[in-house]
Amino acid sequence: MPERAVRQRLPRTERVRKTTDIDRLFRRGKVTRGPDFRVHLLRRDESEGSVRAAFVAGKRIGNSVARNRMRRLLREAFRRIRVELRAEPIDLAFVAGRDFSGSRSVDMANEMRALLVETGLLVAGADGREDTRP
Repeated sequence: MPERAVRQRLPRTERVRKTTDIDRLFRRGKVTRGPDFRVHLLRRDESEGSVRAAFVAGKRIGNSVARNRMRRLLREAFRRIRVELRAEPIDLAFVAGRDFSGSRSVDMANEMRALLVETGLLVAGADGREDTRP
């Protein structure tokens, strides 16, 4: 009998869930833009904590199916690289800028990694190459 697959997911404790936190993140956060999405970054006042993230796809992008797919792609890309982030109390919001629902999560992870290197949350690899693992 095959073994059960390990459930890999982004825990609720690592998501920005409160409306007040999301509003504060968009009002006061620093913005870094990429070709497919932008990242809002805001350091929290807590002395310790982990990185929390929110994933947004606006109504101008497409129908609900496309928006949900984009949020899933962003969430999966973040889940793949979150272990590489510095353990600081920071909130992030990834906002889809266009419909990239046909993209692969590996491509999204590479773009997300590049944006996080630009913000200083992620240290670039020693060889300078992006990760292409699935």
